Amino acid sequence: MLPCVDDDPIKFDQWDAYNNLVIAWIMNNVSDAISKSILFVPLAAEVWSQLEKRFAVRGGSRKYQLNCHLCNLEQDGGSIRDNYTELKGMWEEILAMSALSQVISTSTDIVQFLATLAKQQEEQRLFQFLNGIDDDYNSQRTQILLMIPLPSVETAYGSLQQEELQKEVLDGNKLIEPAALLSEMTDEK
Repeated sequence: MLPCVDDDPIKFDQWDAYNNLVIAWIMNNVSDAISKSILFVPLAAEVWSQLEKRFAVRGGSRKYQLNCHLCNLEQDGGSIRDNYTELKGMWEEILAMSALSQVISTSTDIVQFLATLAKQQEEQRLFQFLNGIDDDYNSQRTQILLMIPLPSVETAYGSLQQEELQKEVLDGNKLIEPAALLSEMTDEK
């Protein structure tokens, strides 16, 4: 954030407008409890600093917590989409905390190593995702794991989401059919 310019009224008005805009954006994107704790902080930079100090847990404890949650995350009757979205958020947070240093040299060995590392990470994510889905999808899970090469986690997610939608449609039809039969039977009388 730019420092406040109070010697020029026009620049101050612009600065104040941007400061208030950023504060409003932050307030609209945090929970009510958090927004109450920063309600009277006048500077966007200070609001951001307070939130960063409060919530930027980057140590081993947070990584451990995320990995435990990843291991125990299950669909548990919820939607495939919600399960995958939660997983993806945790993967992104872990990735942000575990950034590799920038590679400057592009030798064949380094490129091959990075490709192998990316493939292992993708497989790990696929296994975590498949591990957490409900047993209703055992046959689809087996089909995915038998694929050579293994699909990306996004491809597996797309396939399982289609299966989930198809099950919802079929379950909806089962509920309609008895009512339709009853209606037909009373019409015939």
